Amino acid sequence: PYDIESFTILKDAAATAVYGIRGANGVILVVTKQGKTGKPTIGVDYFQGVTTFTKKPELIDGVDYMNLANEAGLTEFIRTANTGTYTPRYSASTITKTASREDPILYPNVNWLDAIFRDFGQNRTVTTNLSGGVNNARYYVSLGYYDETGLFKTDKSQTYNSTQKYQRYNVSTNVDWDITSSTKVNLGIRGVLGQGNNPGVDNAQGVFNQAFQINPTSFPVMYPNGSIPGISAQSDQRNPYADITRRGYRTYYNNQLFSNLRLTQDLKFVTPGLSATGMFSFDVANSNTVNRNKRESTYYINPNDPYNADGSYKYGQTLQGQNFLGYSFTNGGDKKLYAELALNYKRDFGKHSVSGLVLYNQNDNLTPFAGNFTLCIPYRMMGVAGRASYAYDNRYFAEVN
Repeated sequence: PYDIESFTILKDAAATAVYGIRGANGVILVVTKQGKTGKPTIGVDYFQGVTTFTKKPELIDGVDYMNLANEAGLTEFIRTANTGTYTPRYSASTITKTASREDPILYPNVNWLDAIFRDFGQNRTVTTNLSGGVNNARYYVSLGYYDETGLFKTDKSQTYNSTQKYQRYNVSTNVDWDITSSTKVNLGIRGVLGQGNNPGVDNAQGVFNQAFQINPTSFPVMYPNGSIPGISAQSDQRNPYADITRRGYRTYYNNQLFSNLRLTQDLKFVTPGLSATGMFSFDVANSNTVNRNKRESTYYINPNDPYNADGSYKYGQTLQGQNFLGYSFTNGGDKKLYAELALNYKRDFGKHSVSGLVLYNQNDNLTPFAGNFTLCIPYRMMGVAGRASYAYDNRYFAEVN
């Protein structure tokens, strides 16, 4: 946004007519900054932000959960049978030991949202630009950097980096050159390099869901020997903390290059007010993602039979996994070519003002990684537009497109 000189929205039919059917829903014109004649000027802007949740659900603790579970079980029992002995799901001893936190491995009390999320993240932006020029040449150059970290926690015992973060580098240049008094060239180039890193789990929303499905007393965040707690061989009711920190990582890159070269020729030697302009634009974008995923084995300690003969914890395996990082990748990209040629005329005769435009344009879009032959076929468009306008005394206007 620091490189934007003006931002214009065109909505009426006359203003958007020269864009053909592509202007049917309106047109947004973004003009970037250009250099001005004078001594070089340097601008620097720095922004630092802190991110946090605007609102986070508050979950009850394990003691309240067990009491409510017992209450729900008793209500259901009385509704279905009027005789028999009610055995609560959680014994008074279990509730007492959970409340005292005397053994958080066998009697855990976990707030899973606190286990997977940090309180704060950060973002920052640094932008610097240089502009200036002489009578026949002007320049504007801008460099930018953006950095943001997310709120997911990481496990520092792992040899890989699963930090949730995103970085972007961008460069923007505008060069105006007056080759002669009637011939002008403008070159604009903009490049964007984005790179990010995420936990290896494919669906972060699924992790958030798991944090609500797992009750606070199911198992601890991690076991003392570094193994992952889990209670289901089908991998349901997964450990949310392990999903975020122990499932590998994903890195992705997005690169974009936008360019346009415009040549404007004053044709006043033919007739005053006449000019011609031609423009060529080349845009390219590519992206790729590298996935290094894994799913480790999970274990469960039964609090009713927790110890081996030697007094160590008895770990029962609930899921057979692996402790090595897999590899897969995806890539994509597209290429766009655009060209236009236009004749412009604008002249005043006393109270009469006349202007006209004839414009030809064409573009070519290619998506080589579309996935099938049909979608890979280039998409092309050619258009011709014309406009003629007349004004009398700046009071009465007529326009044809």
